[in-house]
Amino acid sequence: MCGPQLGGNSQCPLCQSAVKYLLTTHYPACSPHFNARAPTQTNLLIARDRFFAHWEPIPICRIWDKVTDAQADSIAWSANDLLIRIGIRMDEYKGDNFNRNEPPYRQLYQAFNPDCDDLHFLPEIKIKSKTIEITSKNMHIQNTWNGTTTLKSLLDLDLYFTCPTIFILSDILEYLLEPEMDHSFIQKVAHGYRSPQCDYIDVSHLPYQHMLNSSWASLIMDNEENIDYWVGSFRGLSPMKITNVSPHKSNLTPRQLLHAIIATNWNGDWPRPEYFADKFAKHLTLSYCTKLFDIFVQKPPWTNDLLRRAAPPGAWLADCLHTCLLGIFNPGSLDKQYWVKNDVYVRLYDYINEELINLKLISRSLYHSNASRSTNNKGNSMELLALHLWDQAEHLLLFTMIVLCIFLNEATKEWAPVGTPAF
Repeated sequence: MCGPQLGGNSQCPLCQSAVKYLLTTHYPACSPHFNARAPTQTNLLIARDRFFAHWEPIPICRIWDKVTDAQADSIAWSANDLLIRIGIRMDEYKGDNFNRNEPPYRQLYQAFNPDCDDLHFLPEIKIKSKTIEITSKNMHIQNTWNGTTTLKSLLDLDLYFTCPTIFILSDILEYLLEPEMDHSFIQKVAHGYRSPQCDYIDVSHLPYQHMLNSSWASLIMDNEENIDYWVGSFRGLSPMKITNVSPHKSNLTPRQLLHAIIATNWNGDWPRPEYFADKFAKHLTLSYCTKLFDIFVQKPPWTNDLLRRAAPPGAWLADCLHTCLLGIFNPGSLDKQYWVKNDVYVRLYDYINEELINLKLISRSLYHSNASRSTNNKGNSMELLALHLWDQAEHLLLFTMIVLCIFLNEATKEWAPVGTPAF
């Protein structure tokens, strides 16, 4: 009846019911008498949900061509100030036990460090939170209004969810929320104490664009010699004449850069799924990848429910990268976000499982156990592994995995240019 302003009309039965529902859901201990709370305060609850639905904690910095010089200087100053504050916060978080140049700290610092080199940026994507309006049909059954999975729910998984990136980003986002404390619906607390409203920070609020730009920049920097070689081969130069060919001056398109990086690391071309699976299987069995192996084979304590609850941030990361890479291959596709199809994840999972048994890295019984897992559980494992690959700075494996997800998707054939691999 009252539409977007639901909860603001004290004479409306629907608003009264919404007030009661919101108060009992979010403030059960503070509202024993529903009639004593003013409708305007209920609007604050709705405003709070809307704030978190559209909150962008880390603004995109690559807008230099759209602003004046004065605006650019102001943006650069603000971005640099933000970087300094985040650096201080990360130093406080990691203490003396970690090396700033080790993952995930290195790529997290880089994610928040603005870079004006367009080669270091993936296509911009539009990330939309799942906004749910309060209506008479859903107000009695809907538990969360504007999100998918809160970071608090992930941290509450305790030792089952051991991903440093999520812990660090949660800490940083709570820190960045402090300047917004002038919002009346965010409970003010003493300095150094956590606002309860931080519980509403959702996985959709993580700075995926910045995280993936960091990966892209790392891939370019780590593969400059490979790109030089690819550029030389592309121009028909002999290996002796390509030492001065700079990838940043070669006018390569993002697709050519991606091809150069992946092809020179995978025997000269886009890799077949079997080649990727072989390398991925070997990575899973490295001594420092025990938790990744446990996720892949769903070793206890990884139950179906735990995997389902832990997978969302990895799914968001993979879907965002999937959208970025689709934008490189097919620029006309950047109008929305594209999810990775679960059946593609299942195919990759099965390829990896085959390589694990072929390489004698798992037993025959474990191979059959993996093969018999449900398609949803296989997909959840692959999504969570995507996040851990980023956490370990395994950017080549992560990008190759998502490139294969594009090539293995039947829908790719509808727009793919000549020469695109078809597996």
